[in-house]
Amino acid sequence: MNALPSTSLPKHVSLLGYGGLLPFIFLALLIPFSLDYQTSIGTALRCGLISFDSTMHSNLSVGMPLDLLVYRKDSFSDAKSYRITHDDPYFVRLRTQWAARQYDMLTDLPEAPGAYMMPG
Repeated sequence: MNALPSTSLPKHVSLLGYGGLLPFIFLALLIPFSLDYQTSIGTALRCGLISFDSTMHSNLSVGMPLDLLVYRKDSFSDAKSYRITHDDPYFVRLRTQWAARQYDMLTDLPEAPGAYMMPG
């Protein structure tokens, strides 16, 4: 059996690859603060959809449509499925409102000190 030659990727390619992990890391950090056993299915759904939206922005291999499957605890027989397309009114509203609130939050953060922006 022939082994593939060992090659190292250019640094920018590696950084882009690791950058694609950021939405998954973000979700892993967000879930403990957002979701618990008392969380409603609606809140969990919004959290998941926002996570997918963030992933689509940072990783070109993830895209629409999104297939959603919801089932009640301990029952796979009553599962509901839904396909979310790029023009789905709820998803468009959710991602637009999320982006606007993120921008508002960003503009509310304190300005960086001048020393941060001037070369040393």
